[in-house]
Order: sequence, then structure tokens, then C-alpha cells
Amino acid sequence: MKKQQEQRVRSRSNKVMVISCVLGLIAAVFVGLLINNATAGTRFENEITAINDAFSSGDAQKINEVLGRTVSTGDYAKVETSLKNYVNDLVKNINGIEEIANNEAVYNSLEGEYLAKNAERLDDTIAILTEASKRTDVLAEDAKKLYDEKSVKAYIDDKNLAENYTSLFIENAKMFYDDKSLHDDYSNTLSLLQSSIKVEIEAVEFLKNHRSDWKVMNGRLEFKDNNTSSQYTKILEKVAYN
Repeated sequence: MKKQQEQRVRSRSNKVMVISCVLGLIAAVFVGLLINNATAGTRFENEITAINDAFSSGDAQKINEVLGRTVSTGDYAKVETSLKNYVNDLVKNINGIEEIANNEAVYNSLEGEYLAKNAERLDDTIAILTEASKRTDVLAEDAKKLYDEKSVKAYIDDKNLAENYTSLFIENAKMFYDDKSLHDDYSNTLSLLQSSIKVEIEAVEFLKNHRSDWKVMNGRLEFKDNNTSSQYTKILEKVAYN
């Protein structure tokens, strides 16, 4: 029983870690968005500053407002639009992961209180977790494209854009897709969440198939025999992260 409690605590702490990592990534992704091209248009340069300020404030409405507008003109507007489309997709991807990690079933599925409340509806929990797993896999594939140079360059709407403007876009976008540390942190965060949800599905399926062999007492999951308890603990031990 103590081992099961340790594994549940470990699983829950991993989910907290996912949420913390995602929130940290949201801030880290945008703090480096700076313009280094001295010849850049003033409006474009000011808008890059506005993007930084919006993300520093953490105000979702302000962020959406900045990303949804275009203040530059001419070819600078094309660069601005392309960059904001890319940044917006990054935000959507990160927010998608955070939403999954915060889902009640994903966060609490193996907790005693949740199991006591949903003991006769484990099929519903499995369905929610399965959908979350599929969505996480899709977001992970999308994230790969967001860190792939060829895919990122495709955000440039005007393929006839002069090289200096194309370089301006690449210079800013590269701070994201070419940041190995940031990429590795996000990939690890995604892998952690993917693995955690898959183990949760297996654990809840086990509880469903052994419904008569367990109950929740004082907020804690208890099994009728050591063999069933041991099998469940082995499933939880798969939640092992470095």
C-alpha cells in the first residue's frame, strides 16, 4: 500500500511538473523575441516589442489582441503576419498541452476521491483519457513541425518576398525553432504527458476489470488481496521519468 501511495504521489507530481514546464515554456518562448536588424521598419520593431510586453504581462486578452493585428506596412507587414501566424500556432500548441494536463480526469484519475466518485463510470474515464492521449499525440506531431526549419519557412506567405525580408522573418523565428534547449524541454514535457496518460489508461482499465477487488477507504484505494495490489502497483511503476 505504501508503494502504491508513493507511485500515485509520483504520478501526480509528474502532472504538476508538466503544468509547471508548460507555463515556464510559455514565458521562455517569447522573452527572446527581439529584433536585431537595425534597418527594420519602426512599426515592425515596435510591434516586436509589443509582443514581448504582451507575453510578459501574461494577459491572454492582450496577447490575442497583439497577435491578431497587423500594424506594419508593405513587405514588413508580410513579415509581421508570417511571424505572428507562427507564434500563434506555438501558443495554441502550448495551450493545448496545458489544457490536457489540467483536465480533471487526466490530473486525478488515480486519486482516491476521484475513484470513489467515478467508480461505476470508469468507462467514461477511460474514454476521456483515450481522447486526451490521441490529442496529445497530435499536438506532439504538430510541435515537431513548429521546430522544423523547412516547415517554419513555409509560414512566409509571399514566396517572392525579397531576401532581406525573408531573412528578417527567419532571424526572429529561428530564436524558437533553432533553440535546442527549448526544443528539448518541450519535447520532454510532451513525452512525459504522453507516457503518463497511457499508464493512467492501463491502470483505470485494470481497476475496471477488477472492480470487485478494490474499494476506496478514507480517500485511499485498497485491494482485497496482495496479488491484485501487486499487479496494480506494477502498472503504476511504469510511470518512471528521468
